[in-house]
Amino acid sequence: MLTIYPREGSAQPSGVTPQGPGLILMGGGGDIDAAFVWMHDVIAGSKEGNGGDIIVLRASGDYAYDPYLMKLARFNSVRTIKVDPKASAADLATVAGYVRQAQGVFFAGGDQANYVWWKGSPLAAAVQQVYESGGVVGGNSAGLAIQGEWIYDSVAADRAGADVEVTTKNAVPDPAEPIISFTHDLLRWPPLRGFITDTHFVQRDRLGRLAAFLARLHQEGAGDVIGLGIDTGTAILVDKHGIGTLIRNNPHGAALFLRGGVAQPIQQGTPLVYKGITVTLLDQDGQTYDFNKRCAQA
Repeated sequence: MLTIYPREGSAQPSGVTPQGPGLILMGGGGDIDAAFVWMHDVIAGSKEGNGGDIIVLRASGDYAYDPYLMKLARFNSVRTIKVDPKASAADLATVAGYVRQAQGVFFAGGDQANYVWWKGSPLAAAVQQVYESGGVVGGNSAGLAIQGEWIYDSVAADRAGADVEVTTKNAVPDPAEPIISFTHDLLRWPPLRGFITDTHFVQRDRLGRLAAFLARLHQEGAGDVIGLGIDTGTAILVDKHGIGTLIRNNPHGAALFLRGGVAQPIQQGTPLVYKGITVTLLDQDGQTYDFNKRCAQA
């Protein structure tokens, strides 16, 4: 089942050649105006040009992004498409047709389990094409959670119950618990190869659970994965050179890069023991991280 909301803005295609690619990694909570202005500028190649056609994808909610984005910057058009979790393969192919005509795609928040099942579909391929054609892709909250190579997908937790959630309080005492599940390669952004992203980071006390994810992934053969936790009201904007810049509307917001190695073997019911973890913290507006070199910039 699909809800294809009316297109806001021009009824004609923008015809713009986007000047990216770029990524918006937004940690949750209220949206950050500056991130969408940046999206426009990357697509248009300037602050004044045509910002292209934007598709907002979501599994719940409404079309509130459409007038919001049109007021922020000179986009040619914005359209929201809601993809129900019970949508068919034909529905995903229909949405892909809209996405292929866009220069920007943004994933709204919600539950990432409602996105990861798109893996391998024409819709996922269409989003990939937008980025590879120089467009901008991003997401907030659950829309951020799906951007890394590795995704904590919430599928097993949702299956266990509507109110079941993986938290630091249950992941650290038992990182092997069966409600932790992952999806690999829904989307394939070069800057985020070898990354898993997490959201609402400090606000929901997720440092411990992210460390548990890294240990679990390493034991399952994923290798040296970097965890990226981003706070509410905080975003990283990744440009076409792979340089990410921190922006915030939360004065205390930060982004944390967590890198481990080999944890002690994980066994059911055994607490996490993980030594040698290194942390890189961005906590000031304008600080940058080089996703190519995997390090912060001075």
